[in-house]
Amino acid sequence: MDQKDKKVFASEIIECKYLSDYYQGILATVNSNLIVWFYNLFSDMRHISKGMINLFPIPLSLDNTQLNEIANRLMISFEENVKVRSSNSKEIREKYYQPRISKPIIDEIDNTLAEHYYFTEEELDFIINYDIKYRMGKELENEEEDEKLNSIC
Repeated sequence: MDQKDKKVFASEIIECKYLSDYYQGILATVNSNLIVWFYNLFSDMRHISKGMINLFPIPLSLDNTQLNEIANRLMISFEENVKVRSSNSKEIREKYYQPRISKPIIDEIDNTLAEHYYFTEEELDFIINYDIKYRMGKELENEEEDEKLNSIC
């Protein structure tokens, strides 16, 4: 293997072992707005620890065809929107995923999860919009400016 194609992994990897029937549901859940809220509450804001993962309740009802389909679309969206950057020496290439681009799909995940967690409409709205200005950045500001212009015209 050429040095530039060598894969490097994080120094701490948490291995999660679940029944294969639940894989897509868990994949969708850990990419949801709900997990961002949970992470902000129970983490040190730098690491996802085994303790935090063990605290998060995942309902057994997640074996769900709809959630599986959304998780598949999300992974495709992540790969379609990935940016590959090289260092100045061009020897190191890194992939940067941009989940904010896939926000509509992530919102679909939360809508589906709301059924499994029995969220009210208000709770779902809170989760979907939790910390949205920080998480979406300039893209959200541009959308708000466009809406203001449209309402004036």
